[in-house]
Amino acid sequence: MSQIYRMKPHPKRVIWAGATLGSALGIPTDGDIPAVGEALDASGLTEMPSHVSGGADDGLSLCELFDREAEDLLGCLKKPEQGFPLLVKRLDAQDALSIQVHPDDAAALYLDDETNGKSEAWYILDAEKGASVHLGFVAGTTLEDVEKSLERGSILGIMREVSVEAGDVIPVPAGCAHTIGPGIYLFEVQQPSDLTYRLDDFGRLEEDGKPRELHIAKGLAAIDLSQRPEKANPIPLQEEEGGSRVLLVDMGVFSIEKWTVESVLKVPGGSLLVVQGLSGSCHLESEGQIETIQSGETVIIPASLPSLKLVADKEATLIIARHPRT
Repeated sequence: MSQIYRMKPHPKRVIWAGATLGSALGIPTDGDIPAVGEALDASGLTEMPSHVSGGADDGLSLCELFDREAEDLLGCLKKPEQGFPLLVKRLDAQDALSIQVHPDDAAALYLDDETNGKSEAWYILDAEKGASVHLGFVAGTTLEDVEKSLERGSILGIMREVSVEAGDVIPVPAGCAHTIGPGIYLFEVQQPSDLTYRLDDFGRLEEDGKPRELHIAKGLAAIDLSQRPEKANPIPLQEEEGGSRVLLVDMGVFSIEKWTVESVLKVPGGSLLVVQGLSGSCHLESEGQIETIQSGETVIIPASLPSLKLVADKEATLIIARHPRT
């Protein structure tokens, strides 16, 4: 029988982290050690895997689980060569992230001999008043302009600044230079890659007193100057008395949905889903299995389950990463 898996996130400490995630995960700040800035809720990266929580597979890494159950998780007859096809995480920025760019699949293969590039999308969970992100460059910017601005330390001046608030959905396609500003807490879905080319890190130093590595040559090679994404407009998928589904964004290699459960809501399965509770609590039922999902909890649902039933005593909201069935 196909299995639903509850996941334990992999915490990642970073120098720009806030205190929200560490508190949510029960990991206190520890002197001069950086706080937890990312919770990798569903990660098949070998160096930063999330793990199954509870049941017969308790403690099994997602890498190991996918190696064993790939056909069931993806609903295919043959195990693919690539690993788990999604990376789902929460990110808590007290300070701005570096200005960075991720390669597309072709650039990742050419520049780093990696199979996956990295397109991503953000759902803003919370943002301080006046918070913003930078996405791509103003129209007319040339690669020479980018190089000169990096030399002068003024690259933000030629980038597009976009104000954000809770509920906004931001697509970030591969090749789009970007940074996340301070005071932002978000849910992110991305291709399973850790390839990040830093263009500028504002002169910050690591714990050893040395600046973090920059990747100017690779970053310039990966930039797509035509990428100037706008906030996504949600599209209703299902609306009935017991709840609703909304498509927040479709990036091709994955999509993000938001489900609201007021009483009972039946939704289609048939593709790999990573489901995380945003608010409230609900029971997820499929083929005799029942899992309770509360705020901040994550479950993986295999493509082999054709449909799901969600039951809530009071209104619950969930956010879902969906991998397209291939």
